[in-house]
Amino acid sequence: MDAQMQQQMQIPASFSGAPGFDQTGKVLYVGNITPKINEAILWEVFNAVGGVETLKILRDKTTGESMGYGFVDFLNADAATRALTQLNGVDVYGSKLKVNWAIHGTSQREDTSGYSRDEWCLARPEGYSSQLG
Repeated sequence: MDAQMQQQMQIPASFSGAPGFDQTGKVLYVGNITPKINEAILWEVFNAVGGVETLKILRDKTTGESMGYGFVDFLNADAATRALTQLNGVDVYGSKLKVNWAIHGTSQREDTSGYSRDEWCLARPEGYSSQLG
């Protein structure tokens, strides 16, 4: 593993204590999500790398169309780290996913949908069927 990948795997020290940063290291931001990717597909992709607890693709409140990004919450930090290193830049339906640690309140687009965590977190997305989970 090269030095750049090792550095990417670690949560930067400057994030520690930052407002809105998930201190558990279990939540990833996923960007560049094509409209062809729904929650069940995203679940399949990320759950293949490590146990996914919940996920959300942000959608326009009026149209219901994907806003092109979302968040994946893993069962543990090791699974999130594996997903970050293995899935960042992976092509899914013609779009290279951008995966990074979730940090709210920065230039990263954040969940501004107005929904509470309980409203968007799914134990398993509707239509999910896999032998992986």
